[in-house]
Amino acid sequence: MIDWGTICAVNNMYIFWSEKMLIQLGDFELNTVEMTLDGQNAKVILEPKVFEVLCYLIENSERYVSMGELHENVWHGRCVSDAAVRRIISKIRAILNDDHKEPKYLQSLSKRGYRLICVIERISEPEANDFKLHAEVNENINLIAGGKLDENSFIETVQEPLFFSNPNFSFISKLILTAISVILLVILYFAFEPKRASIEDNGLIDTFGGQKRAFSWSQDGRYLAYFVKLKGEKGFQIVLKDNKSGESRLLSKQEHNPLTLAFSSDAKYLFYTDLSSDSAHLYQINLESNETQAIQLMGEFDAVYKVFTSFNHNEIYFTGYKKATSTALIYQLSIDSQVVRQITHSSYKDVYDTKLDFSPNSKLMAILRVTEENTRNTINVLDTVTQSPRFEYLAGSTVFDVDWLDDEHLLLLSGSDILKVNVVSGKEQKISLDGNEFVQLQVRGNNTFTALHTESVPYSFIEKRLPLADFSSIKVIESEENMTSLNYQSKNQAMWAVIKNEENYELVLLNKENDKETKTYLSSIKKIRYIDDSADNKHVLLFIDNRLAALNKESYEISYITAFGEPVGDVDLSKQNQDVFYTVKRSGEWQLHRFDLETRQSSLILTHFRYVRQHSDNFVVGSEERELFYYDVKSHSFSALNVTLSENYNTNWGVVNSYIYWSTHDLKTTTIHELNIANIEQPVLTQLSFDYAGNSPWFYLNKYRNSLTMKVQNNQRSQLKNYQIH
Repeated sequence: MIDWGTICAVNNMYIFWSEKMLIQLGDFELNTVEMTLDGQNAKVILEPKVFEVLCYLIENSERYVSMGELHENVWHGRCVSDAAVRRIISKIRAILNDDHKEPKYLQSLSKRGYRLICVIERISEPEANDFKLHAEVNENINLIAGGKLDENSFIETVQEPLFFSNPNFSFISKLILTAISVILLVILYFAFEPKRASIEDNGLIDTFGGQKRAFSWSQDGRYLAYFVKLKGEKGFQIVLKDNKSGESRLLSKQEHNPLTLAFSSDAKYLFYTDLSSDSAHLYQINLESNETQAIQLMGEFDAVYKVFTSFNHNEIYFTGYKKATSTALIYQLSIDSQVVRQITHSSYKDVYDTKLDFSPNSKLMAILRVTEENTRNTINVLDTVTQSPRFEYLAGSTVFDVDWLDDEHLLLLSGSDILKVNVVSGKEQKISLDGNEFVQLQVRGNNTFTALHTESVPYSFIEKRLPLADFSSIKVIESEENMTSLNYQSKNQAMWAVIKNEENYELVLLNKENDKETKTYLSSIKKIRYIDDSADNKHVLLFIDNRLAALNKESYEISYITAFGEPVGDVDLSKQNQDVFYTVKRSGEWQLHRFDLETRQSSLILTHFRYVRQHSDNFVVGSEERELFYYDVKSHSFSALNVTLSENYNTNWGVVNSYIYWSTHDLKTTTIHELNIANIEQPVLTQLSFDYAGNSPWFYLNKYRNSLTMKVQNNQRSQLKNYQIH
């Protein structure tokens, strides 16, 4: 196993710490310090992008990495074509002398991506050049101390200044002169070293939970728009938040693969760029219309990647390609006349203008230009009217975003800090991010800005609307606690959670709005699994150490329904709150029983069925082979539903209204199945599939809220926060 503790993800860029590492890559050795690949009697110095892609493939060598994932995590959504990514892959293959038809190192699979298939392991830490240098110096000192070199040899080697060699120059004088030199150096250092500023967290902005890619404030600060991929969904959606009313709404239920978005200066329109399977386009939404239907603009451009607005509500700016082979430059579009004017120019290929921002007084525009390999990041400041150059800054590291702080200062966002640059004097000042990983920032005035950053969250759940035709997200719940399950408390807004601590399990009731407000109802060293609770909020149905039990919330009394060690097949709680339906295996056959919570008496209902769910006054039952049937209690008749439940242990099923839901998976895909039994003679089957790596097949149904709660396996959280610069 490779010790990946030496690798740190900063803004999705994988950077190696000062600890040196050699990685065995088949017959090659990758030196992460020198960025070289040694093998087959040759050492190759890797290009920066080749090195980043190779490192990303090494880190994710257990799976295929898609083209989209490389765009997002290595190029960070910058406007590079798929062809550019493929060129990097081709370079890696050429360096490894690998054949794409019969690969030994890098395998590609259609619609899946790329994967390293060779042996990968950490083998040692290389010696650094500075270590060798110190070793040589120490060796010389030891030779002199041992008398192996005479004084003349020492003077020749070290070549001290003449006044230090003068025997009349006293040791104390030398010491004083040395001290004065050190003091002068310290004074000069602090005189010319820019002071580091700091940022203060001004609070989290209330947004939908999930992965966010881009955001934008309207110029008056009333509206906030952002792209978010809610947990359990495949694509991103546009959310518009009104800060005056506090309300948020989805502008459409269409899934997107977005890059940027921006408001018109009067906040009447929202512009965004969306990446489709073959290209990217510019869209406009009229925020004053109830329809909020997106209109595509700039159809004659092969691709439009990023959009920016100015103080003139009739004009927008965008980065685009006129042809797939051309350079990405910035253009201006007049909304009224639909006239396009080119703003930036370049005679070089593989040059991309990725950001444009206007100063608060609108007199200057700042443009971020990068090369395809991100080896150079240049910020050019132009006069807005004449477009004549006013200032140029060559960044020493990758710049992710640029924004004006005021009329004289720019903020440049890099991987580890923010650089404040004066475009008049050229002076710089570093602002520490205090360990935060910012992806985007937007200045809001008075030394404040909003930043988008990511962080890890151990556990998260998402509640989805039912039926599957409206499987949109209602709520995302994220917690630092080790939650094994989470579901709503019947008709109320509180939530039941089972939390696994180091020593025991706890059944707690959470405040939905503040999960820090909890009430513990049961604590046990035995494993607890939540099943359901009654609509009158009186009883909670649980498995405690594999025994079926009912907890009385008022008295905290536990009633065990099954015996210790008795095999339980399935459990359901009636809507009438009084009965528990469960199946147990006795005398070699499965039996369906009813348990009365008031009298604590059990009675036999059916035999030969392992699975049970109540539907009105009837039942949906399943055989030991997991085949489902509809059982009519009055007529004692069975109707085959011609569907089969999953045999995997970590799946679930249930009934809500006239729908039956169950989950299946193949370790690649999680699928939710829905069978509409409103017409029992002609049931209708619907299915939705998700990536198994991101969505657990286990779920909880809430028949009172018509919703489904899933556990999310991808534990990255994106947040928007406000910050103050000091």
